[in-house]
Amino acid sequence: MATGNLLSVTSHPSHQTAPHFAAACHVSPLLSPSLPSPKAMPIPIETWYYEVPTVTRTYLTAAVLTSLGVQIGFVHPLQMYFNYDLIVHGRQVGAYPNRYWRLVTNFLYFGPLSLDFLFHMSILARYSRMLEEGFFRDRTADYFWLLFLASIQLLCLTPFVSMPFLGAPLTFTLVYVWSRRNPYIRLNMLGLFVFSAPFLPWVMLVFSFLLNNSVPTGDLMGIAVGHVYYFFEDVWPQERQSGGRRWLKTPGIMRGFQQELTVRFSRFLRFLTSPFLLLTSVRLFEGPVAMAAIDPHPPSNEDGYGWAPVDGAVEGALAGVGAVDGEAATDNGGPRVGEEEGAVVGGVGPA
Repeated sequence: MATGNLLSVTSHPSHQTAPHFAAACHVSPLLSPSLPSPKAMPIPIETWYYEVPTVTRTYLTAAVLTSLGVQIGFVHPLQMYFNYDLIVHGRQVGAYPNRYWRLVTNFLYFGPLSLDFLFHMSILARYSRMLEEGFFRDRTADYFWLLFLASIQLLCLTPFVSMPFLGAPLTFTLVYVWSRRNPYIRLNMLGLFVFSAPFLPWVMLVFSFLLNNSVPTGDLMGIAVGHVYYFFEDVWPQERQSGGRRWLKTPGIMRGFQQELTVRFSRFLRFLTSPFLLLTSVRLFEGPVAMAAIDPHPPSNEDGYGWAPVDGAVEGALAGVGAVDGEAATDNGGPRVGEEEGAVVGGVGPA
């Protein structure tokens, strides 16, 4: 997904309808890599931060604080990745029976602080902001509903592909929705070729494949989920047999209390991303065995439980996440993931 930073935008107003032309005029300055004029003044980071819409700003803040918490050692990726057994059965010694926060935290971790992390944040900030300020302007409830529906679909697909972190696929979903809703915008890739915005996800998919030499499963998931939303929200209501019905319409209760929802949602995410909660999350969520997954001397298995299984697919998907001090045991005395102290479990590659 880092390829999105290599793009510039050109638009052709004479070939656009009024809404698309307005959208193109709005987004072009954000995408164009042209140099600023000599009189241009840099925007202070505080000003830029508070100009970002509410949902995009809180999501970016949560993602940055999560990776920062991992970087300084307050939390570990193994405490946040999506695992059905851990969520439903709590199959870990001394853990609480149901650890539902994994349904949320797996969307917040984009890997350790690195150049790849900055690429992901740049793409998330760019396309999420353009969607929220453009097609979802003054429709915060609708945008939150889009993220909610996309997250549910990705969680349903995850057991079939064993992908522990879903932040990158969710971002790719936003890229796909933006590209389909801006069909008249022209993008320039490195000055080599020009293509229309709807081809952007596929160009990024090809570049991701060439850079990683593997099938970008997360990107494909994001495209599939994004197309489901685009079809039922933009295509199907235009068909005669649909009767104008929108199957993914935001519930009335969310629309009726949109302003209140915006305030409450902002406060809730502000609480989730507060430094206090981040620094105390280990004790608050996991209890005395918070770091059991990375404890070099785990407790015995006499109580009949066992360690949460970390299969090969999860191990591979965690490439680059960081070192695990010690062995991560599996359920029922199965094979161990790390064969020696300090074994690398892996991380999140580019989407």
